[in-house]
Amino acid sequence: MALVSRLDEQAWVWLLPHQGKTVGFALTGFSPFYFRIEKEGLHLCETTAPDLLFSGTLEAFLMLLKGERKIHLQGDMDLAQALYQSWDRLDLDWQGQWAPFIGGTLAHQLTKGWRAGKQALRRYGDDRLEDCARYLQDEKAILPAPQAVADWLKAVDTLRHDVARFEKKLLLFERGMGCD
Repeated sequence: MALVSRLDEQAWVWLLPHQGKTVGFALTGFSPFYFRIEKEGLHLCETTAPDLLFSGTLEAFLMLLKGERKIHLQGDMDLAQALYQSWDRLDLDWQGQWAPFIGGTLAHQLTKGWRAGKQALRRYGDDRLEDCARYLQDEKAILPAPQAVADWLKAVDTLRHDVARFEKKLLLFERGMGCD
């Protein structure tokens, strides 16, 4: 039974090289489930040794929907990257899939709501991350401010260049003194 058929070619292209591989999801407190990547789509399957296993809490998996990776990965990292690339480009034609069952008008409204909800969730997550960063920088002084990091990186680059110039001068000096 296909879990997801190939509805979005731009997203599917990343998974094609991984046909036959199995991916597992182990949410804390739930039974794990697995799917196999096949030409026809993603198929639910039973396995004890997936090629890639995602594990973590439900909250960590929800954060994944916003693009944050706070789950544990074990196994084929090329497959993990392909899944990420696929998810990042996923734009399913929900309206086309729902229309035969619920009608075009309702399918259009649901799709419009789905996309608006996805954008709102992403904005909300970005805002909360920004709030958290400000709190950790300003209130707790755990994280440095972005300008302080930029200044430090610039100082490191300057030091790196100074050391490289010094090494060249030292080498020239040693050669001039007859040392090898």
